[in-house]
Parts: sequence; C-alpha cells; structure tokens
Amino acid sequence: MGMAFNTAAFGFSELLDTLASYFEVHIFEHDYKKIFLWDKAPGNAIFTCVKV
Repeated sequence: MGMAFNTAAFGFSELLDTLASYFEVHIFEHDYKKIFLWDKAPGNAIFTCVKV
C-alpha cells in the first residue's frame, strides 16, 4: 500500500511559522543566475534551516 500525503499547500508565511518553531530560518530568492536575501515579494524562494 502506498504512502498517504497531505496535498495542502503552504504559503511562505505559513512555512516560515512552521519551521521557526524548530529551526533558525533564512529565506533567499533566486533568479536562476544568483541567490540573494528574500525581499518578501512573491516568486522563487529557497528556505535554509539551522537547528538551534
């Protein structure tokens, strides 16, 4: 039998709130050529987490 997955989507703020309970979270964005700090605009984001 296959695994069941929750298909609910997270927005950036919901994902940040969930991860921040367990990790120090840093959010970056990218334009496929460079990575820089997230400016809170919609688009592509990379979430990096450090266990505290």
